[in-house]
Amino acid sequence: MQSLQKLKTIIALTLAGMALAAGYHAFIGAGEPAGYQYGTFLFSPHDRYNDFINEHKYSKDPYGKIKFTNAHFPFLKQAVRLLARADAETGLFVLLMLFAAAMLGYAAFSLKRFPLPWRIAGIITLGILNYPVLFAFDRAHLEIIVFSALVLSVGLLNARRYAASAAALAIAMALNPLPAIFLLLFVKRRQYRCALLALALAAALTAGSYALLPGGFARNWHNHRLCLDAYCQQYVTGPIGLLCRHSLFGAVRTVLRAFSPDFLRNHTALVLNSYLLAVMAIFGAAMLGFFKYARQVWMELAILVCCMTLLPYLSADYRLLYFFIPLFYYINTDPPDPLDDVFCMLFALILVPKAYINQFTSVMLSPLIIGLLLVFVLQAARQQALHNAN
Repeated sequence: MQSLQKLKTIIALTLAGMALAAGYHAFIGAGEPAGYQYGTFLFSPHDRYNDFINEHKYSKDPYGKIKFTNAHFPFLKQAVRLLARADAETGLFVLLMLFAAAMLGYAAFSLKRFPLPWRIAGIITLGILNYPVLFAFDRAHLEIIVFSALVLSVGLLNARRYAASAAALAIAMALNPLPAIFLLLFVKRRQYRCALLALALAAALTAGSYALLPGGFARNWHNHRLCLDAYCQQYVTGPIGLLCRHSLFGAVRTVLRAFSPDFLRNHTALVLNSYLLAVMAIFGAAMLGFFKYARQVWMELAILVCCMTLLPYLSADYRLLYFFIPLFYYINTDPPDPLDDVFCMLFALILVPKAYINQFTSVMLSPLIIGLLLVFVLQAARQQALHNAN
């Protein structure tokens, strides 16, 4: 499948999925007095933008109180404090407008090679009319800053501006440690010094942020650890960690809860440790494919993003934004692959809502789709490597 046909297919499937979801929830939700349980594929309308508003509320002294809402890392808290120089409404407006401009610009830049009509259709569909973007906009979560930094890092890496890419990755890692998996791109390219530079700079930004926030380094370090513990108790093993999530652990929790509602609470250590062992095995297999077989950039990126979103104990749906990174590289990769129809379908399924029947349906469907994408990418990478070897 050629690049233009990939773009057309993904646009068509995404728009169809969005239209189906919007129509379904509008119809089902019409009879709901509260209007939320089935009336939208997004979060509760009463809680809109509250990921940012709650951060703004505690921005003067982010770790002054031990709350699960204060679990974010200190460099991200510094970004909130910058936006909090204005009132919450102004800071929210600035954040969302910057995100909208960045997302539309990213889509426009990535699709610049295509004919104008399809470029415009792609910008509208992939830059606005899809579930990850709408959900991130609805929550106003600071993860959108992490995403932007990671997009910049990957672009600089593929332009072979390794030092600048490492600096951008360090910013992303200081905001949220999960993008550290992208250090493997530097390792695979034998850019070991740049990988160490990214680690050192991220550590410096984190330590400096702890020290500069009110309360000083020692108190903030101690209180942040307590906030992380409270966050895990609420979201990883607690009652509110399933809605609008897509990690494999969420699916495991849903299955366990169906058979025994109290199993996780009564056997927390057993479940968490067993899941960790399973994740280590999956990650090891994925890394074997990443280093040994993956040669195309989009495949490398897809493997890393699948692992980063699927394997943690918790992954909220705004992290589906990261799939745009391999998606745009995939669309722009010209050599056809026998699995192109499968890849287009799986990418489109990631971009559309899946909260049918009830709000927890996507907790099962999303990790299944991401897992299938990981398996098929590894399979395609292996087949290409064996074919090239012959």
